[in-house]
Amino acid sequence: MSTAHSFVPSVFLLFAEIASPAQADWRERTLEANRLSETGKFQAAAKAYQDAISEAERLFPSTPDYAASLNNLASLYHRAGRYGEAEPLYREALGLASGNDKLAGVVANNLAALLGAEGRYREAEPLYRDAQAALGDSFSLCNLADLYRNEGRLAEAEADARKAMKILEPTSQSENPHYADCLEILARIDRSTGRVEEAEELLTRVLAVREKTQGTSSAAVGIALLDLASFYTSQGRFADAETCARRSVAILEKALGPDHPTVAAGLNGLAQALRLGSHYVEVEPLYTRALSILARSVGREHPDYARTLGNLADYYLGQRRNSDAVRLYRRSVSVLAAALGPEHPDVIRQRARLALADAALHGHANRRAETVKVSAPL
Repeated sequence: MSTAHSFVPSVFLLFAEIASPAQADWRERTLEANRLSETGKFQAAAKAYQDAISEAERLFPSTPDYAASLNNLASLYHRAGRYGEAEPLYREALGLASGNDKLAGVVANNLAALLGAEGRYREAEPLYRDAQAALGDSFSLCNLADLYRNEGRLAEAEADARKAMKILEPTSQSENPHYADCLEILARIDRSTGRVEEAEELLTRVLAVREKTQGTSSAAVGIALLDLASFYTSQGRFADAETCARRSVAILEKALGPDHPTVAAGLNGLAQALRLGSHYVEVEPLYTRALSILARSVGREHPDYARTLGNLADYYLGQRRNSDAVRLYRRSVSVLAAALGPEHPDVIRQRARLALADAALHGHANRRAETVKVSAPL
């Protein structure tokens, strides 16, 4: 389960000047919806965004404010994995944003991030280019670099990521919140190219920057720790991974509340470190709690729910609970294929694991099921 996401901003800072009490009321509705979204209260946030859209459509249709409302609801659906509902809202908002470069750039970036999450890289690329041209900013360029990394275009990925860092150079680390985001993407590129020491150094810098600029107890620090835990897990440094993951979970629970989907990511990361490090006592309860949080917050059709199911299936397969593993892999494949498309790399990987579990269940496996524990975690 990924813990690092393309930057998908809300446009609540792009309001026009308040011209009437009705517009001020719409703005307050939107700010409240943003607050609900940020604290993981997705159902309440969705209703608040829908109310804001209704208000904007009645008072000022076909305006940037109406487009902002559409984008905000689309962003919420996007984070909840409801990609089919998010895409038409983004596209309508993008059409209405014509002539407003800043708004159009943000919406184009968001739509590109959605398409990238679905593995539709060729469609996402020109939108990221449009966003970067409109905004003259670094975050769309960083996201484009990450898209190239996902496609295996590592030379282009590194070039764009370093170009984004040059854009950021004139500002201090504390002045631009995307500084650490770009460092994080460079770290992913270094991991993909086998530059392990460089990746670790960058991830450590990301943590240090976020601790300095946002505070040691911030959710951003919790996420940075989780990214570092994932790196340590991939390198077989399970004790270091466990330490980072436990600290991450403690911070995220306090900063976001115990039922936030990012807490589920932390629990999943801790379970991965323990499982792959052969410390099994806590593993199943951690995965189960993560799944429970995700089911309540973003729903059982979200890709992260499916990825966590797959990780629990990996555990079951390693414990020779082959029937349970097959059942969860099948559900994981079904959800991932519906959300991301049948040719997405995550779907292909999960199908391979399902085939292994099915072979083990029917006695046709030629290698021990425990070998799954060393496979790359989703």
